[in-house]
Amino acid sequence: MIADPPDDVLTAARAVTGGGPKSSRPWRMARDHSHLVVELDLGLRRKTVFTLRHGETVPDSVVKHTLLGSKQR
Repeated sequence: MIADPPDDVLTAARAVTGGGPKSSRPWRMARDHSHLVVELDLGLRRKTVFTLRHGETVPDSVVKHTLLGSKQR
């Protein structure tokens, strides 16, 4: 769980969620050699997962999970 994510991740999260997630919700992040994977808990069993190249602010891929299923954009 990340309390204070980096600025590039915050910018990407705002673009993905249309304004940014609530700060009280947990963030989970993992990184590999080329990407950062971020999971945002939006409440009511909704989650958004996106990948972000290191140093960029535009996500490579976004998957939204809800009770009705998953949707990639």
